[in-house]
Amino acid sequence: MVNFHFDSLTPTLNTEDMEATILFYTIILGFEEERRSEGSDGITYQCLLKKDDYYLQIGLHFGKNKLPASVGPLGFTLWIQVDGMNELYETCKKNGVNIYRDIIEYDTGEKYFAIKDINGYVLNFIG
Repeated sequence: MVNFHFDSLTPTLNTEDMEATILFYTIILGFEEERRSEGSDGITYQCLLKKDDYYLQIGLHFGKNKLPASVGPLGFTLWIQVDGMNELYETCKKNGVNIYRDIIEYDTGEKYFAIKDINGYVLNFIG
């Protein structure tokens, strides 16, 4: 049996346009900027964002040959449980966000839709 626990898990999305990505997540999805990590050159290399009790880190993409070793060939899927699904969907539509999958309601009453952020990441929302 493993005798440790995680205190948190923070996904990192890489981008080539740090400022535009920060604006997307703060203005459209309501995240708040927690902190930035800047180099001596004044460039922001990482930005930690927070929404409610959850964190998302934005990292500056350094090019195909400089990706962290943790980046695998199959990518990942990001699912976000949401209260206020209809409001989020309407906010995304109103702001011209790329709706990747329109809202679907399952027999259970649960709803789902997906968007693509400005970097092409698919964010799946369920609620």
